[in-house]
Amino acid sequence: MITLLKVPVEHFGFYFAVIGIVFLLVALLADIQQKKIGTYSTVLIGAILATLAGIAMLVWYLMFGLTVMSFFAPMLVMAIGGAMLMGGGAGGAIEPFPEMAGTASALFGFCEFIFAFIVSTIVLEWKVTSTIPLAMTLIVLGASATLVVFVSPRVKIKRYGQDTDMGRS
Repeated sequence: MITLLKVPVEHFGFYFAVIGIVFLLVALLADIQQKKIGTYSTVLIGAILATLAGIAMLVWYLMFGLTVMSFFAPMLVMAIGGAMLMGGGAGGAIEPFPEMAGTASALFGFCEFIFAFIVSTIVLEWKVTSTIPLAMTLIVLGASATLVVFVSPRVKIKRYGQDTDMGRS
């Protein structure tokens, strides 16, 4: 992408630093949001944002071609959705197992990294000459996550005298 966009490496690094900082801030705030609107809603919003980021990237590319903003802006939205998905997903995976939260967390992290490895290996097989492979990946993964959230049963877990609304993922 650096070569295609004709962007200096330092600038590209800056763009990814901004995306990383936004991801970090949203991940930190996702815990507060999750407590207010629930795990299910947090994960659903994250999945929808990921899908919309992919759609925006595809449409932007088809209308205006490859530009820094057609790559950067949707990736910023993806960072927000991804942080909500990862934080909410981790919370949803660990919450039903308070007696073995460490094991549940480790298994969840393992599954995340294996899935990321498989997806990135498949995506890297494409010859990247545009943002279309990334946009399609975001659309497929975001739509799949949204579908999984919708078909997952919502579960009430009684903890510390409160009912916690959570979607199973």
